[in-house]
Amino acid sequence: MFHKILVGIDGSAHSVAALAHAIDIAQTENASLTLITALQPYPLYGMVGIEGALPAVEFDPGLDAALKADARGVLDAAAATVPADVACEARLVDGRVTDVLLDAIRSGNHDLVAIGSRGRGDITSMVLGSVSHNLIHHSPVPVLLVHLTAR
Repeated sequence: MFHKILVGIDGSAHSVAALAHAIDIAQTENASLTLITALQPYPLYGMVGIEGALPAVEFDPGLDAALKADARGVLDAAAATVPADVACEARLVDGRVTDVLLDAIRSGNHDLVAIGSRGRGDITSMVLGSVSHNLIHHSPVPVLLVHLTAR
Protein backbone atom coordinates (compact mmCIF):
# COMPACT_ATOMS: atom_id res chain seq x y z
CA MET A 1 0.00 0.00 0.00
CA PHE A 2 2.80 2.48 0.87
CA HIS A 3 6.01 2.73 -1.15
CA LYS A 4 7.68 5.98 -0.07
CA ILE A 5 7.29 7.28 3.47
CA LEU A 6 8.42 10.74 4.52
CA VAL A 7 9.32 11.19 8.19
CA GLY A 8 9.71 14.59 9.85
CA ILE A 9 12.64 14.49 12.28
CA ASP A 10 13.28 17.20 14.87
CA GLY A 11 14.91 15.29 17.71
CA SER A 12 11.82 15.32 19.93
CA ALA A 13 10.56 12.16 21.59
CA HIS A 14 7.45 12.44 19.41
CA SER A 15 9.47 12.39 16.19
CA VAL A 16 11.45 9.40 17.47
CA ALA A 17 8.14 7.59 18.04
CA ALA A 18 6.94 8.58 14.55
CA LEU A 19 10.13 7.15 13.06
CA ALA A 20 9.64 3.87 14.93
CA HIS A 21 6.13 3.53 13.47
CA ALA A 22 7.38 4.48 10.00
CA ILE A 23 10.10 1.82 10.23
CA ASP A 24 7.48 -0.81 11.12
CA ILE A 25 5.33 0.19 8.15
CA ALA A 26 8.35 0.31 5.81
CA GLN A 27 9.41 -3.20 6.82
CA THR A 28 5.88 -4.56 6.44
CA GLU A 29 5.23 -2.83 3.10
CA ASN A 30 8.79 -3.06 1.72
CA ALA A 31 8.74 0.74 1.48
CA SER A 32 11.57 3.25 1.55
CA LEU A 33 11.98 6.08 4.06
CA THR A 34 13.00 9.67 3.55
CA LEU A 35 13.98 11.36 6.79
CA ILE A 36 13.88 15.12 6.65
CA THR A 37 14.94 17.81 9.08
CA ALA A 38 14.10 21.41 8.31
CA LEU A 39 16.46 24.12 9.42
CA GLN A 40 14.11 27.04 9.98
CA PRO A 41 15.20 30.63 9.45
CA TYR A 42 15.87 32.69 12.55
CA PRO A 43 12.47 33.26 14.19
CA LEU A 44 12.76 37.04 14.21
CA TYR A 45 14.48 37.42 10.85
CA GLY A 46 11.31 38.44 9.02
CA MET A 47 10.54 41.04 11.67
CA VAL A 48 13.77 42.99 11.22
CA GLY A 49 13.28 46.23 9.36
CA ILE A 50 9.52 46.48 9.82
CA GLU A 51 8.67 49.92 11.17
CA GLY A 52 7.65 49.69 14.79
CA ALA A 53 8.84 46.11 15.08
CA LEU A 54 11.85 44.71 16.84
CA PRO A 55 15.18 46.41 16.24
CA ALA A 56 17.68 44.74 13.92
CA VAL A 57 19.67 42.01 15.63
CA GLU A 58 23.17 41.05 14.63
CA PHE A 59 23.73 37.31 14.70
CA ASP A 60 27.01 35.61 15.41
CA PRO A 61 28.35 34.37 12.03
CA GLY A 62 29.04 30.99 13.62
CA LEU A 63 25.44 30.57 14.72
CA ASP A 64 24.25 29.31 11.34
CA ALA A 65 27.03 26.71 11.21
CA ALA A 66 26.27 25.60 14.78
CA LEU A 67 22.55 25.28 14.05
CA LYS A 68 23.26 23.25 10.91
CA ALA A 69 25.68 20.99 12.79
CA ASP A 70 23.08 20.40 15.52
CA ALA A 71 20.34 19.65 12.97
CA ARG A 72 22.68 17.32 11.04
CA GLY A 73 23.48 15.49 14.28
CA VAL A 74 19.78 14.99 15.05
CA LEU A 75 19.14 13.73 11.51
CA ASP A 76 22.16 11.40 11.49
CA ALA A 77 21.20 9.94 14.87
CA ALA A 78 17.71 9.19 13.57
CA ALA A 79 19.07 7.63 10.37
CA ALA A 80 21.36 5.40 12.44
CA THR A 81 18.30 3.76 14.01
CA VAL A 82 16.88 2.61 10.66
CA PRO A 83 17.59 -1.09 10.07
CA ALA A 84 19.80 -2.02 7.12
CA ASP A 85 16.93 -3.82 5.38
CA VAL A 86 15.00 -0.52 4.97
CA ALA A 87 16.08 1.83 2.19
CA CYS A 88 16.59 5.24 3.75
CA GLU A 89 17.62 8.71 2.64
CA ALA A 90 18.29 11.53 5.13
CA ARG A 91 17.95 15.16 4.04
CA LEU A 92 18.65 18.44 5.81
CA VAL A 93 16.70 21.27 4.14
CA ASP A 94 16.54 25.00 4.85
CA GLY A 95 13.05 26.44 5.28
CA ARG A 96 9.88 26.48 7.34
CA VAL A 97 9.04 22.97 8.52
CA THR A 98 5.55 22.74 7.02
CA ASP A 99 6.69 24.15 3.68
CA VAL A 100 9.67 21.80 3.54
CA LEU A 101 7.53 18.74 4.30
CA LEU A 102 4.79 19.65 1.82
CA ASP A 103 7.37 20.33 -0.91
CA ALA A 104 9.08 17.01 -0.17
CA ILE A 105 5.78 15.11 -0.29
CA ARG A 106 5.01 16.49 -3.72
CA SER A 107 8.46 16.42 -5.30
CA GLY A 108 9.39 13.01 -3.91
CA ASN A 109 6.11 11.30 -4.74
CA HIS A 110 5.71 10.17 -1.14
CA ASP A 111 2.48 8.39 -0.31
CA LEU A 112 2.59 8.74 3.50
CA VAL A 113 4.06 11.27 5.90
CA ALA A 114 4.79 10.37 9.53
CA ILE A 115 5.30 13.05 12.15
CA GLY A 116 5.15 13.43 15.90
CA SER A 117 2.17 15.22 17.39
CA ARG A 118 4.47 17.69 19.14
CA GLY A 119 7.86 19.02 18.17
CA ARG A 120 10.63 20.56 20.18
CA GLY A 121 8.59 23.41 21.63
CA ASP A 122 4.95 23.98 22.50
CA ILE A 123 5.45 27.77 22.62
CA THR A 124 6.95 27.78 19.13
CA SER A 125 3.95 25.89 17.78
CA MET A 126 1.59 28.42 19.33
CA VAL A 127 3.48 31.33 17.75
CA LEU A 128 4.29 29.83 14.35
CA GLY A 129 1.37 27.45 13.99
CA SER A 130 1.40 23.74 14.56
CA VAL A 131 3.22 21.70 11.93
CA SER A 132 1.01 18.68 12.54
CA HIS A 133 -2.15 20.80 12.30
CA ASN A 134 -0.99 22.34 9.00
CA LEU A 135 -0.01 18.98 7.53
CA ILE A 136 -3.30 17.35 8.46
CA HIS A 137 -5.13 20.09 6.59
CA HIS A 138 -2.81 20.55 3.59
CA SER A 139 -1.07 17.25 2.88
CA PRO A 140 -2.08 15.58 -0.38
CA VAL A 141 -1.25 12.17 1.19
CA PRO A 142 -2.25 10.47 4.45
CA VAL A 143 -0.58 11.78 7.62
CA LEU A 144 0.43 9.39 10.39
CA LEU A 145 0.34 11.57 13.51
CA VAL A 146 2.08 9.82 16.40
CA HIS A 147 1.42 10.66 20.05
CA LEU A 148 3.58 9.46 22.90
CA THR A 149 1.88 6.78 24.92
CA ALA A 150 1.53 7.17 28.67
CA ARG A 151 3.72 4.71 30.54
